[in-house]
Formats: sequence, structure tokens, C-alpha cells
Amino acid sequence: MILYLDCSSGISGDMFLAALIDLGVSTGWLEETLRSCIPERFSIRQKRLLRGGINANSITVKVQKEKSSRKLKDIRRLIEGAPLSEWVQKKALEVFTSLFEVEAGIHGVSIEEAHLHELAATDCLVDVIGVLLSLEHLGVKEVYASSVNLGGGRVQSSHGMLPVPAPATAELLKGIPVYSSTEEAELTTPTGAALLRALVISFGPLPPVVIDRIGYGAGTRELSGQPNILRAFLGTPADSRPSEGEEELLTVLETNIDDMNPQVYEYLMERLLAAGALDVYFTPVVMKKSRPGVLITVLSRDEDTPVLKDILFKETTTLGVRFHQVRRTCLKREVVRRDTIFGPVRFKVFKKDGKTIFQPEYEDIKTIARREDLPLLEVIRRLRRQESEE
Repeated sequence: MILYLDCSSGISGDMFLAALIDLGVSTGWLEETLRSCIPERFSIRQKRLLRGGINANSITVKVQKEKSSRKLKDIRRLIEGAPLSEWVQKKALEVFTSLFEVEAGIHGVSIEEAHLHELAATDCLVDVIGVLLSLEHLGVKEVYASSVNLGGGRVQSSHGMLPVPAPATAELLKGIPVYSSTEEAELTTPTGAALLRALVISFGPLPPVVIDRIGYGAGTRELSGQPNILRAFLGTPADSRPSEGEEELLTVLETNIDDMNPQVYEYLMERLLAAGALDVYFTPVVMKKSRPGVLITVLSRDEDTPVLKDILFKETTTLGVRFHQVRRTCLKREVVRRDTIFGPVRFKVFKKDGKTIFQPEYEDIKTIARREDLPLLEVIRRLRRQESEE
């Protein structure tokens, strides 16, 4: 699934989360999952609001006893100690680290000394981690967004009145296409900007997509000239995939590496897959002078090859990339969400030898195994048993 964010009225953490909840994420499930990593007692309350005549979802985080500020080490301890997936932990730390970096730079202190007074409160933790959990729950693999409306005027902060965009927001949006409407309001917040920076792989018009659902997240105030909403399109890429049994012509990119820090490979794979690679794998090889090396192999559609080649040159130490074409035949498959004994689970559905096969998505069963404190194989066994009984 891909998600496209229409930021024509800006973006904040609560607008983003409200739009994802509007797409079908249960607030009950979200609260229960978030309580494993947030010590304060809180609840997520939602209501429907009209914004410019559009019915949108609004959320408010109610906290029993608020913690006014936290340092980066406090945030890191909460996230790393929580039963969250590796991807959610990584992205949450990326978002908060970027927030602390800009705050430290603006105030001339070290990142470990910086405080985020407005941003490190409980509702910000709910917004950031809640957005990441919701994206994972919805099966979103790629996030795209429009240019970002910043608004205008001034905004009240703990440091007094600041011009819009606030300094932290402006720093976080470097390199991202933005504009300012005539609305006298802060339309994009630092939390919203940090989430965009960590998640969006491309900014521009809506990409070719088969729309499944649309979610609307309401801003906190009514605007005079436009609806104050974040619109989120959820769907599947509208590409020219072959029908079952048809061959398609693909490109394989390869390069051999023997002089790169192994820590880079995880990040490289993440970038390649986010940019459209159909498959990425690493093979240990022995190179000249008996040096141990890694063969990087990337499977690509023709239109994605230039971008993937550019990533290989930028993110690795390679001096050359090889290309060759291959033919592939695939079984037709789709992803559906089914109710199970563990709650909603995504399944990959395909037919083989005349039989319909339901294969649970790995990320979902991994989340269940951690949540229920069960072996992964046991989760798979119970799901298969339920499937055979239906």
C-alpha cells in the first residue's frame, strides 16, 4: 500500500494521526499498544468536525498528569525499551533526534542538553509513535506528499511570539518544497515537519494510484479561505503489472563491494526498496586478491532503473554498476485484511494448483508474537489452524 498526503493546509502530528485513524485504525488498539511505551496515563478522544464543509476526524490526547519536558536520552530510553517493531523504533528515534538537533542548533546547546518543552510532552509521543504504528498497521510501504503549506503570521511558544514558520519547522523543512498561503496561522508544526522528513520518499503531485480509502484529519481551527484538513489517500500503485502467467521484462543491477562498512547495507536496502526496487539481496563472494566481498543484486522495472542506479553510486563505494535484463512470471496475488483470533491480520492471497492460499504477512505476525509473548511459529500455527477450520 502507498499513502499520499495532501498538505495544502499544512500538517501537524495530530492531523496526521487523525487522518490515519479515519482510514480505519482502531483507537482502542492504538491506546493499548502505546501504553507499552508511554508511562503517563492518557486516552485518545476523537470527534467529527466540519472543516470548510468537509466532515473530518479530530483527535485530542487527554493526559492525567503531564510531563512538561524531556531530553533526548529520556525519549530514547522509552522507545528502545518498548515492544515495538524495529522499523517503528528506528523511525521514532529518527523523528525525535531530528527535533532535538534543530532545537539544540537554534539555542546553541548540545543535543543532549536540549529540551523540547512543547514537543516532548505525552501528546507528542502519542502523535509520533501512533503515526508510525498506524502506518505499519495499514500496511503502508511508501509515503508521498504534496508541497507543504506553512501558513503565515506569528505563533505563541514558550520562548514568546515567533514568526511562521517557527525556526524549528523551517530547519526541518530544508530541501522540501514549501509555500506560504495568506492564512494567519501556523499550518505546519515541527512534529508534522519531522514526520514528513523521516517518512516521505517524494514530494509532488499525486502519483498513479488505485485509491482504496481517503482519510481526513482536522486541524484545530477553522480557516477562512480553505478547509483546514490533512487529506490522506491510501491505495495501491497503478502500474502496468502483467496478468497471471504473463512474462514481464525486468532489469537486474549488480555491483561487487569489498571496501564498505557493513553497517551501510541495511540502510542501502531500505533506500532501494523505498525507491521502487522489486527485490534486493546481498551475496557473499570472494573477489580479486582473495578479498571477501558482497555482490549487491537489485531487481527493477525499467522505469525505476535510473533512480536505483543513482542510489547505488551515492550510497556505496562502487565505481561501476552492471545491467542485464531478465524475464519473470508471477502468480497473481493481492493483500486482504481478515479478522482472526489475534484481531485484524493482513494476508497475501494467491492461487496455486487450483487452491486459494492465504499467507499471513510477516510484519503482522511478528507484531502479534511480540504483543502476545508467543513464539513466531506458534502464531503461524494458530492462524493456519483457524484458516483450515473455516
